[in-house]
Amino acid sequence: GEIDLVFNGNTDIGILSNDTATANVFFNKDTILPDSQIATINNLHVASGATFTINGGLTVNGEATNQGQLVVSSDENSSGSLIANNQVGDLEMTYERNIEIANRWNSISSPVTGLTVQEFMNSNDVRTRPSNTDQRYLNIYDHINAKEEQTFNENFIYYNTTDQSVPHNTLLSASNALMLRKDTAGKYNFTGGLKKDNAVINLVDDSNATGWHFIGNPYPSFISVEKFLDHNETNLLGDANNALFIFDEYRYTWQPLNKVNNAFIAPGQAFFIKTGNQGGQIEITKSMLEHNSNDIFGDAPVGTINPEMRLRFDSNSVLRYARIFYSDEATSNTDVNQES
Repeated sequence: GEIDLVFNGNTDIGILSNDTATANVFFNKDTILPDSQIATINNLHVASGATFTINGGLTVNGEATNQGQLVVSSDENSSGSLIANNQVGDLEMTYERNIEIANRWNSISSPVTGLTVQEFMNSNDVRTRPSNTDQRYLNIYDHINAKEEQTFNENFIYYNTTDQSVPHNTLLSASNALMLRKDTAGKYNFTGGLKKDNAVINLVDDSNATGWHFIGNPYPSFISVEKFLDHNETNLLGDANNALFIFDEYRYTWQPLNKVNNAFIAPGQAFFIKTGNQGGQIEITKSMLEHNSNDIFGDAPVGTINPEMRLRFDSNSVLRYARIFYSDEATSNTDVNQES
């Protein structure tokens, strides 16, 4: 039957595990679930004045309520993860997205609901664009007018303090992902509601559009790349485009992820997909959600063995990398969902 576990500051958090699925857990004092710990519980309650921070992975099979502060956090090595399988009521929370290097582009999606562009700007450090001090390095992709031959500045619209180039009341979502630059290393804070249902992303129906869509993970938990590709295969363009493309802020290039990577998309991670320009929908379903205690951006889970070789190309100080994987299922043709 169900049991109650009450944390008043003197209870060891280590008691929580995947064997505590019938426990109703009450946090009356500040408590942290460490990044090495994954647990399952029934109901969750955070009391007024208490902060519960999730650095590990927590699955809630019942209902979660929050009268204090519920925080899912990340650092340079890992991200916390919250999966609420049967949530009915609204749940306010904060996701802390770690930025390791200042003044680098990051592809980011809001892992909470109900947060507008202006609310995000009011509570976060976003770099000012030196060439136009009315603009900030918060950019939304122009799905209609973007062209492959155009530059970044032509394909992405800059937030402007004095006009509505990016409407300030735009709701951040899986469909409205961002490219961001931060003045200092640290965290972006996303405060809003927990997404309780599946995400449905309407695709552009315009013969002049490129078919590239910039979308993101709307949940405070990881998405399985394999499950995403399997579910959406009929709406992706096919062949080498059956992949996700995430931005590598270290190498300043877009990296493909497909089934051979055994990869996960972290909370707060945005990515490109190639779908064509005939409309349709892409779905991110709750059945794709998983915990991942390894690294946060595109890495395989602990224990996954996937032989890989990397080739580096250096031409006039421009660096490019090719990742070569070994697979028993590979052929001499383009292997859909494995090559990109």
